[in-house]
Amino acid sequence: MKRAVPSSRWGSWLLASSAAALLSAATSEREAFEAYSEGVPGTNVRFEMVPVAGGRFEMGRDDGPEDERPAHPVRVSDFWISRHEVTWEAFDAFRTDGELPVADDDLPEDVDGVTRPTPPYADESFGYGKKSQPVISVTHHAARTYARWLSERTGRRYRLPTEAEWEYACRTGEGTATSDLDERVSDYRSSDGRPRPVGGRAPDGLGLHDMLGNVAEWVEDRYDEGAYSARAAEGPAADPLVQDAGELYPHVVRGGSFADDLEEIGCSARSASDPKWSRRDPQRPQSIWWHTDAHHVGFRIVRVPGEDE
Repeated sequence: MKRAVPSSRWGSWLLASSAAALLSAATSEREAFEAYSEGVPGTNVRFEMVPVAGGRFEMGRDDGPEDERPAHPVRVSDFWISRHEVTWEAFDAFRTDGELPVADDDLPEDVDGVTRPTPPYADESFGYGKKSQPVISVTHHAARTYARWLSERTGRRYRLPTEAEWEYACRTGEGTATSDLDERVSDYRSSDGRPRPVGGRAPDGLGLHDMLGNVAEWVEDRYDEGAYSARAAEGPAADPLVQDAGELYPHVVRGGSFADDLEEIGCSARSASDPKWSRRDPQRPQSIWWHTDAHHVGFRIVRVPGEDE
């Protein structure tokens, strides 16, 4: 016969059991916080994710462009980041998959959006080819929608990194790098002014490829030129994010690209998207998916422990 738990002890027993379950889950999550490779069901796409242990760092810098100043303390939580930039193979699997609906909940109210990228009016690869190449010329909306599609396909929540996550991963990898900068960075000189296949250059100390140069990378944040100054005045920030205002412009790309000189590339380098990036788009309204004049822009993805639930 099972012994009944006295009512006076029932609450304590429940609390202890809940605490044990939470501790077990937390321990399991910590044990699972390691590099992994994942395939996308129904496709030939496979990608690798690298763990980045959270911590405190100085974001930005005290010299250089105004929007990169001042250096200010920021703390980020643990996250995984993709080892490589998203490739054309992966993005094309998304754009040709008509099985899963993806909500366009980040579109402005005046945009009549669709759930899959429309065909571009010209060669979206700009003649660079697609084999192992990073996807380029996609809008911030397209990058975010790809991440939602990937989440639906895999059952894990993927998204764009925040500016803070991206810079923290970049600086962490720089601090533990074992190769020279020239071996890791694809700038205008070393790349012959074109994007190169992902992973073709040496990795940084975290094992990440092409964080600096190759293609500048979309992050989640809306661009705010004065965000760093405001944040510095408020004191240390935890997992900061400049929220999207529901507009197509401006958003942030990080790191610099193959179109930049070496001195323009760095962990603090940030740029704002601009309508000029779609200057040659003849469509009216212009595409929400493609930038005809931003062949230097791509993206990578992150995942955060505990966000899958």
